[in-house]
Amino acid sequence: MEKHIILDSTIKADYEPGTNQSEDLACADWRFLLPSMEIEKVLCIGAPKISTLKVLSKMAGQIYIANAAQTSHIDATLAELNNVTVQEYDELLFKDETVGLILLSNEGAVQRVVEDKKYLHELFRILIPDGSIYFENKGLKKIFKLEKRMEKWLNNGLSASHQKFWLTTQSGEMRTALPVSERDISSFFFQNVLFGQSFKKRMMSKAGRMLSEVGLISYANQKRAMLIQKTAANENAQRPPKFLRELANNAGIDIDRFRFGLSARGKYNSNKIVFYLFDNQRYNAEMIIKMTRIERFNCRLEHEWEMLSTVKSNKFVPDGTYPAPLMFGYHKNLAVLGQSAVKGHPFRTQTSAKPDCPIAADAIKWITTLGKNSANYELASPKEVSKSLIKLFDIFSGIYKLSAAHSDFLRGQIESIAKSKVPFPVIFGHGDAGSWNVIVRDGKALFLDWEAAEPQGMPLWDMFYFIRSFGNWVSREQHKSLDTLKNFNSNFVEKSPLSELLAKSINQYCDAIKLDKSLVAPMFYTCWMHRALRQATWADNLQTAHFVSVIRMCIDQHKAAGLQSLFTLK
Repeated sequence: MEKHIILDSTIKADYEPGTNQSEDLACADWRFLLPSMEIEKVLCIGAPKISTLKVLSKMAGQIYIANAAQTSHIDATLAELNNVTVQEYDELLFKDETVGLILLSNEGAVQRVVEDKKYLHELFRILIPDGSIYFENKGLKKIFKLEKRMEKWLNNGLSASHQKFWLTTQSGEMRTALPVSERDISSFFFQNVLFGQSFKKRMMSKAGRMLSEVGLISYANQKRAMLIQKTAANENAQRPPKFLRELANNAGIDIDRFRFGLSARGKYNSNKIVFYLFDNQRYNAEMIIKMTRIERFNCRLEHEWEMLSTVKSNKFVPDGTYPAPLMFGYHKNLAVLGQSAVKGHPFRTQTSAKPDCPIAADAIKWITTLGKNSANYELASPKEVSKSLIKLFDIFSGIYKLSAAHSDFLRGQIESIAKSKVPFPVIFGHGDAGSWNVIVRDGKALFLDWEAAEPQGMPLWDMFYFIRSFGNWVSREQHKSLDTLKNFNSNFVEKSPLSELLAKSINQYCDAIKLDKSLVAPMFYTCWMHRALRQATWADNLQTAHFVSVIRMCIDQHKAAGLQSLFTLK
């Protein structure tokens, strides 16, 4: 099989349209709170949601549904699954310590357990050691009443520990689970994780942070969950799940003292589960553990582990400006990556949102440093680079339908690279240098999320992508438009302060890595070609998606003032 040297990771990536849109495993994410997902038997008291049932059927060996008064909503699903049994609980006659998880699927199931101490003891009889009972509640009055009663039973003769979480969203699937008693974790999440782009979401984040800091967030939240574990009653229930502690211990890392919050944001299988780990005495997360929802996407975390290790060993950028790789392993065949938490605040909360923003300038400097320190002038000739980009163009052409004129123009840009007489600097690229992946500490830009990094990458791509995302945020903050294509046109196609910033930054980058400035235009167009390929995996309206529209617009207006100032650098 042919091995691509230049853009190897990029060319081998999966760009099949819609592959990131499957959401069959982007639900029931409370399963990542369990001590282990290696479960043979699951008992659902009451019929679960269809989505939950499908996840459990893939996770466990056998599913039992008991005391389900109504199963019509899942009958079609039951016909598809061969590891689900529906019976009355008394008919199942489970032996002692044979069930790994008991899910209280509805309000009636929760109510019975809370009201009947003997029933709870019976459930504990069939649970394996470290087995769990999980349920969710909604409505503050009911939550406090149920939790108080449940805790009374748990403290009366049962060997158990329990955790209470408040959840988002308020309706629908769980996307965040935070410990009820940990106000500093809630405050951190509102500052750094539950942060939206819109004015409304930013105000909600600010309000949530204020409520957290005064200890009232658990009273303002209408949705809660309780995870009960059959274990020593004096065991610290606030620790991360047992499977994470074991993986960390295998890497020589002790995380027993840490508290945690979980983020399961994103509705696609490709979105990661993220655990934020906090030292007992500290407000900021000390460690972040990422985990895949589905085995198919293990390659992304495997790649990120390798890329972070490469950056660290080669010292391409200063330590602390990226997450240090700490551990890697698998649980239930799902990849688990542990890295140091990069401490700071989201770029979009710190930037002045003006072209002369000093934090944006520092991010531009950092991208230039990464390119300069990783540049390799012997890996490929301009002709070989052109050939690799043509391979990417062929993939692009199989997905997007450009006009003949647009296709010829783009191909011509790529072929022009081969004519360069100057050695071509292949660089280590971050691969996803959008402003949302930038954290700010002490006025310095720090870069997160390296799973798309390319060790034999193209110069300028990171710079184009960062400044494009920064420019769009500037437009948002100046209330110009929410239309990203319109913003791109006014910011970069036409002459503007942002187009001047782009030209200046690209000029300095080219000087730093000794890139032939006649190649700025080919790098510009191929950058958006690559982004369009990545967007293909999740775009709803493929042929009119943002980045392919950027390509068409910039080809049609390639003589516009902003683009000409960029393409004619000397």
